[in-house]
Amino acid sequence: MKMGQSQRRWLTIAPLSGKARTVRRRWIFVAVPTDYAASCMACADSRMTSAKPSKPKKVRRSLSSRGELLAQAFSHSRLWEGAVARRLGLLLGLLLFLTVVTVPLEFSLQAAFALGCYLMAVALSRKKGHFAALMLVILSLAASSRYMYWRLTETILFDSWVGLAFGAGLLAAEVYAFLVLVLSYFQTAWPLQRKPMLMPRDLAAWPTVDIFIPTYNEPLSVVKPTVFAAMSLDWPRDKIKIHVLDDGRRDEFQRFCKKVGVEHVTRANNRHAKAGNSTQHSRTPVGNMSPSLTATTSRRVPFCKSAWAGF
Repeated sequence: MKMGQSQRRWLTIAPLSGKARTVRRRWIFVAVPTDYAASCMACADSRMTSAKPSKPKKVRRSLSSRGELLAQAFSHSRLWEGAVARRLGLLLGLLLFLTVVTVPLEFSLQAAFALGCYLMAVALSRKKGHFAALMLVILSLAASSRYMYWRLTETILFDSWVGLAFGAGLLAAEVYAFLVLVLSYFQTAWPLQRKPMLMPRDLAAWPTVDIFIPTYNEPLSVVKPTVFAAMSLDWPRDKIKIHVLDDGRRDEFQRFCKKVGVEHVTRANNRHAKAGNSTQHSRTPVGNMSPSLTATTSRRVPFCKSAWAGF
């Protein structure tokens, strides 16, 4: 259909992008009648509104991630909200643990058990999270408890007093190491994840701090970084006081402390070594908090804010 020159109105359309692989944008200016452009835009709008929404793609999960999700769902289930269910679960877990520890196995089965524990530990070490850490703790306790059970029930046979003396000493060392392992796992199994609270904005409300650095025979080159680290703590300088507790009573330490502006403290005796040195001077502190640093602590850690903000 032909249109007169006076009835034609022209519209410039831009830009027109090419395919997805095209890097540069191509600008093409096309002159088309206004009514034709409006009909094209209306057709495009109708296609966009009538188009069906695309379905979300299914994410394939590995067997390990599925097992972790199942374990988390099982541990957070409402089944464990009751006290009876928790006690029964704990009792069942203890029975299974005692079974694993006490059941005797042949050499081939024992080797398979050790290999299975090792492979599980390797697989769990690649995972992050509290559940994987607890599973590693359980594997370690199972293997260590099984060894200790075998050690106490199968190897205590002494034919002479010499064998008894050395064997009892070795057994006592192994039992002590096992108890330390169990207590360390018990202490770190459920961390509190406490976040330090904010200190007040008014610096006048901040407490005063006395920092004790006990030393005896460490050279000055070792103690200097510790003193500088204590001086660079993120704390008001007029509210922190550093005490170098020198049991060596050395003149070079006294000159250094006077130069940098810290207190050099000595005592008449070296009773109870560094522990006695810190205890004796911490009985009458001037500040509200009195932490003690070892002579080799040279890292700058904002422990004062984290410690005091919790009170």
